[in-house]
Amino acid sequence: MTKLEQDALICLHYQMYCPLDEMARYVVGELELAQHFNNSVTVETADTYRVVLEGMIANGWLRVVREPRNKRLAHWQASGWLTPPEDELPEKGDLDFTPLGCRLYQSKATVEDRLVWVDEKTQTLNCVARSAKECQAWLTWASDPFSQGLFDHRTTYPVQLVRIAEPVRVGPWLSRGQQKHRVGWKLTVHFHRVRRRRVLCPELAVDAWLKPWEFIKVEGKVAGTRFYFSQEVCAYPRDIYHYTPILTVYVKNNHFHWQSSDELPEPMTSEQAIAALRQGIQAWHRQRQTPRGL
Repeated sequence: MTKLEQDALICLHYQMYCPLDEMARYVVGELELAQHFNNSVTVETADTYRVVLEGMIANGWLRVVREPRNKRLAHWQASGWLTPPEDELPEKGDLDFTPLGCRLYQSKATVEDRLVWVDEKTQTLNCVARSAKECQAWLTWASDPFSQGLFDHRTTYPVQLVRIAEPVRVGPWLSRGQQKHRVGWKLTVHFHRVRRRRVLCPELAVDAWLKPWEFIKVEGKVAGTRFYFSQEVCAYPRDIYHYTPILTVYVKNNHFHWQSSDELPEPMTSEQAIAALRQGIQAWHRQRQTPRGL
């Protein structure tokens, strides 16, 4: 598999499924974004990537999905397979790997072969992999503070960790439609839902909501202007984390950014967040009151 062929698969690498023509255009967009951070990245035209993708279809590395995903999902689940959520599967007409193409790509690129999903009914986050060790490695990777915590962007509401169960053996599972495994190990993280909290500071003209994720966030308005409050994560020396409260007020032509002088050894508590938020909002008010040019 050539470098150009690997580049053409960036959308499938991140499970961004779409039809051939659309994928060729998306590849350009994804690589242009990567080029913004790495000048060594080269970007070809959409027509070039279309020809490359067509060649991989001819080689049996890629295929066009022929059945609706809900039909395929129902068949797998009826047969006892653990499956990805429906919205993480390609739809009819989308491009996807064949088993041969996926094995070939995995030998050239870093693609983790695991199944991860959230079950909001049972309030669990689940990971299935080929071994208990791989499950634990995923948990370590997913819990990295730089990723804003284990549950960030995985659930539709704020949650907190309750407990982590030891990995157990499970039966058949698949990480993608064609990556099937007869046995595996499943690690389950239990969580519970937590309610957001109203934050009202009339003296500062603040009306907002505090969302108690693992890393607390506060979003709302100050004097009718939107703001976002969270924390920045730094690590120095290596693996010793520090958390700094930050505030952004979305002014139309010139956003206001504030960073606390305090570095916390642990993620903020609700009380620390509100205290730091007050400091940041006060700094914004002072900046507004300062005449320009002084």
